[in-house]
Amino acid sequence: MRLEFDEQEVKKICQLAQVKVTQAELKQLAADFNSIVGLIEKMNKLDLNGIEAAEYIINAHNALREDIPANFQERETLFNSAPAFTDNFYEVPKILEDSQLSES
Repeated sequence: MRLEFDEQEVKKICQLAQVKVTQAELKQLAADFNSIVGLIEKMNKLDLNGIEAAEYIINAHNALREDIPANFQERETLFNSAPAFTDNFYEVPKILEDSQLSES
């Protein structure tokens, strides 16, 4: 059974994601979604018997440093590069309306 996206389904997904798209973009997104589904279906048909799953593409283990808390001595440098800050906090633009905050 093949999963296919039509423009109505893509429109619903965009509405749920609160993304505004034009009719032309809906058509292109539906084509893109169906192309992606087609690629996944091709991958699902691959015979992977005898192939061991890999955690990493390259042979790197413990490549990250240990997370050790430390005091950052150059706080002023960071604040000087910020557009605005108050009382050691960055000021950022408001992106949610008060009504949206109470819904959470």
